[in-house]
Amino acid sequence: MTTHVPAADGPRALRLHDPAELLAGIRLSFGELIADALVLVGHAGDGGTPVLARSDLVTLLVPDAELQLRHQLALLREQGCTAAAGVLVIGDGRESLLPGLVEDAALFLGPLLLGAARVEGCFALGPMWVVGDGTGVEVMLGERSGSCVEVLVSPPRRLRDFEETDVAVRAVLSGESLVAPVTAGPGLEELGRSLRLGGERMPAFGRPGDAHLVQLLERSGDTIARRCGPGPAGGHDGSVTDCEHLEELLSALALDSVHWAVIGICADRGREGRVPRDELLQAITSDPDLRPHPDVCAGGRWYETLEGLRLLALAAQGSGDAEHRGTAAAAWKGATVALTVLAWWNHRGATAGHLVEELRIHDPASTLAPLLTRLIDTPIRPAWWPER
Repeated sequence: MTTHVPAADGPRALRLHDPAELLAGIRLSFGELIADALVLVGHAGDGGTPVLARSDLVTLLVPDAELQLRHQLALLREQGCTAAAGVLVIGDGRESLLPGLVEDAALFLGPLLLGAARVEGCFALGPMWVVGDGTGVEVMLGERSGSCVEVLVSPPRRLRDFEETDVAVRAVLSGESLVAPVTAGPGLEELGRSLRLGGERMPAFGRPGDAHLVQLLERSGDTIARRCGPGPAGGHDGSVTDCEHLEELLSALALDSVHWAVIGICADRGREGRVPRDELLQAITSDPDLRPHPDVCAGGRWYETLEGLRLLALAAQGSGDAEHRGTAAAAWKGATVALTVLAWWNHRGATAGHLVEELRIHDPASTLAPLLTRLIDTPIRPAWWPER
């Protein structure tokens, strides 16, 4: 569980009766997207600084879930709170879900919170929201009959986009960034600053072939895991060859043609044939059998490698000459574009939108950002669907 008190020099007023505004305020308070979590907003009813307590969704799926919630409410009480609103975020709140899942979660959450609040004594709860699939429903407790209580679920309310909320608008007007700064850890930071990109490291004959790109991704993933994993100084052996394929792949990612090539080999992953590159998006949106391989799903080997490459490229922009820094910036853009399309293919629309937002901030003149926005906002979705 994470407990968070917003900065005292500027407490953020959270609008508890609007799920979109509440979710936006929570996002800015934590400085990151909230996903698969329950967030309780404790307060004393006097307009003071709220106290936010976040628990992962998995803690609600265990036998002692009510005990976990009671502990959370007790911590809020220790902070001087006498009441709490809350929101259960399924996925990231906006990505597509199976029909009825939001309502089912609301029916599950109501009795659980009621039991926890009853044990803790006079702790007022409400409003309580469940958000997912771009909608929010309010959970209300109805009449009690013996040991049973009626759980009422409001009609769904469509969530406004984050950028359209009053919270986001006020943040922009006050000069606050809507995107939490992305930074590399010490291992990636050190490795990124040691790289030298561009020049002779650029592909000599256009972009690398698909087989060579696969090899570079595999070797880069091994290097990132080894040199930035647990152990002294990331457990690396100081081998110069570790940097060579990272430099080659990042230099290649600076080429526009390689962005699409990387997406293509991700689509081919685990398949016998090759998806025609000029029909790739059409295939993704029309062929339900074209599913992302586990390696290119969030948390998968290739997906995490691309995330690592993105952070390496960001760190590399802090060293070297102008050509090197320009290549590093273009490589960061390439990795971001590839991850955006992969997130969209994974039905993680909000994650894709967050990546595009970063792209706009780092490169305001980007011509790719509007195209990617159009892609992730279109009503046409990837044809495959996650299994239950």
